[in-house]
Amino acid sequence: MRKYIISKLISENKVRVLGRNDGETDTLTLYWHGSGLEFNIQATALMLLTESDYSIYEEWIGVWIDGALISRQIVPKGKAEIPIFIAGDASQTRHVQIIKEVQPIGTDKDRFLKIRGIKTDGSFVKIEEPAIRLEFIGDSITSGEGTVGNKEEMTWNPMVMSTSFAYPFLTTSKLVGECRIMSQGGWGIFCSWDGNLNNNIPENYDNICSVLSKESDCYNGGSKKYDFTSWKPDVILINLGTNDEGAFRTPPQYPDRDGDGLLDQKLNKDGTYNEDCVKRILEAEKAFLYKVRRLNPESHIIWLTGSFPGEGLNARYENCVKEYITESGDKNAEMVRLQPFTPETVGSREHPGPVWHSETAKFLADRLRKYARR
Repeated sequence: MRKYIISKLISENKVRVLGRNDGETDTLTLYWHGSGLEFNIQATALMLLTESDYSIYEEWIGVWIDGALISRQIVPKGKAEIPIFIAGDASQTRHVQIIKEVQPIGTDKDRFLKIRGIKTDGSFVKIEEPAIRLEFIGDSITSGEGTVGNKEEMTWNPMVMSTSFAYPFLTTSKLVGECRIMSQGGWGIFCSWDGNLNNNIPENYDNICSVLSKESDCYNGGSKKYDFTSWKPDVILINLGTNDEGAFRTPPQYPDRDGDGLLDQKLNKDGTYNEDCVKRILEAEKAFLYKVRRLNPESHIIWLTGSFPGEGLNARYENCVKEYITESGDKNAEMVRLQPFTPETVGSREHPGPVWHSETAKFLADRLRKYARR
């Protein structure tokens, strides 16, 4: 078997690197979930060379071959050779996707996953350009939290998170496309579920993966500015706001960064939303729309709402998108409401389950098909 360096395969247009990366492809760091490799190969055996570490939260990968999920497994610590398949038919061309399954988790500073190369006895076949490029921005729903495990499972760990069963990857697969995912469980437009104003997606959008701990070995690469000209999405889908609303009902654990005490009175005494807080969330939403448009001038932008039942701010989020469109004159943006999950489609950790994600992927793929190039 021969070892192949990723950068050489990229230069020969035989491997596609998935996800935001720092440009170092001899040893490829997988920052975001959905990151990985995609290629066509004729071989009897295929091995993935990895390097990984963690203190608390293990890394997982998913392996898709010819559009089917073949395996989902924990990546061993240290350097490893992971078998992808062993007794293959070398006369057949296999379409292989190897993806990081779990979102970056900044609270584990030792956590990382790198691909050191590929070993095979076969040959690579040139890969076609994707029919569509999609970027997904969101929270735990977009990260696929709750897609694995029974409905009684409430432990927060990588086992219950899966890119392979989540709507971003499933939507993209239906369209024969390529996606990049940027999401963090518990994070929001303005603050996280527990009122932490530092845990918001918009402030990190400009960087490769700055949600990592500053003590992490990968932080320096992740904190670099992302080159938006290197990969241009046809459509950007934003699914944020659930955690900003959840923070209204969570006792504040963090001081307000502006010192005006707004986080101490999220709900009024009669149970209604504090309008000062709502105003700040909506201002952050609109500012993020302007930022996304500035950095992606040609992409179609869709703001998604409605994943969780009973979300009281959905109409406000939707009106904010309409205001942005009116103010900016942006005719390439819209709001789309999703169907909330039900007792029949709920998964683990009281999150949308695999059935909800599958149904949502079909709904979105049907809407997005008109943006595909083929």
